[in-house]
Amino acid sequence: MINLWLIAAGVLVAAGAAALARRTRSSDSSSLAPPDTAVPPVSSEWLSNARGKAEHS
Repeated sequence: MINLWLIAAGVLVAAGAAALARRTRSSDSSSLAPPDTAVPPVSSEWLSNARGKAEHS
């Protein structure tokens, strides 16, 4: 019976540590990294191809 209490306590400690790590990691990444919805940079080659197609049409 004591083993079940130790397992339950270990699960709670692990869950708390994971939640704490997730919270600190998300706050660090949100301040340093751009959001996931950021538009990727457009290459100059793609832009010149698009301009060429627009001029020819």
